[in-house]
Amino acid sequence: MQPPIPPSVRDVRLVAPDDPGFRDFLAAIRQRRVGRWGRRAAGEALGGLAEAAIRAWLAERLTLSPERIIQWQQRLANGRFGPLYRELDAVSITAPGELCIFEIKLTTEQAMAAGAGLKQLGLAAALLEHGGWSRIVKRVVYAAERVVEVCAGEVPTVECTELDTPLGVIWPPAAEVEAMALAHQPLPANWLDPESRIGEYDDPKDREWRAVMDAAAAAAPPPSAMAEAMQRAMNAAHQSAPGAEPDKKENRRPERE
Repeated sequence: MQPPIPPSVRDVRLVAPDDPGFRDFLAAIRQRRVGRWGRRAAGEALGGLAEAAIRAWLAERLTLSPERIIQWQQRLANGRFGPLYRELDAVSITAPGELCIFEIKLTTEQAMAAGAGLKQLGLAAALLEHGGWSRIVKRVVYAAERVVEVCAGEVPTVECTELDTPLGVIWPPAAEVEAMALAHQPLPANWLDPESRIGEYDDPKDREWRAVMDAAAAAAPPPSAMAEAMQRAMNAAHQSAPGAEPDKKENRRPERE
């Protein structure tokens, strides 16, 4: 059973990762992260490398669509309709109106056994069905040294070219994934060891964004005396409103999109 989607969802379609709207969407997310995230989990970087290699591995066996970003319009908190996006790791158009969608995961054996990635596939399939696709085959692809039973055997292992089973798991051989990575960015020797995903790293892209934001802030004109006075008045009105709480600094990390 697919999860429900908001009734205001409309105009569902697939776009490419270089779609201008999607690029602006990612830029807005990165701008919100600047100054609040700092260092990233090492597993996040390693997972990205593995995902690119496995996508190339799939592309040698299936015809993958360049359009793998779900775009849709939805009523937002301000009451207006606006575009939202959900990224798929790979998409294959198998027939008119039919798709095979892929979620690639590099995770622990416990998470694989529990069906990591299946929820994301379900949400994506629900959106696509709303967009008019008549049949959607779902595949989770696990990068692992050995095969484990997924969801107590309820999700079967399938070959990547087998499209009759509505939901299945694909296990690409690690040596073949490593070979595909050599053409892009090689994977570290111990990339499948759990220890390889421990720790943090400093994302160069975040450093670039911090520089951009600092430059923009330096170039911005200082606020006028009138603007500052209005801001103080609005703050005072907020604090005196019934039920208003004192302003707090938000120290929590934002949820990852």
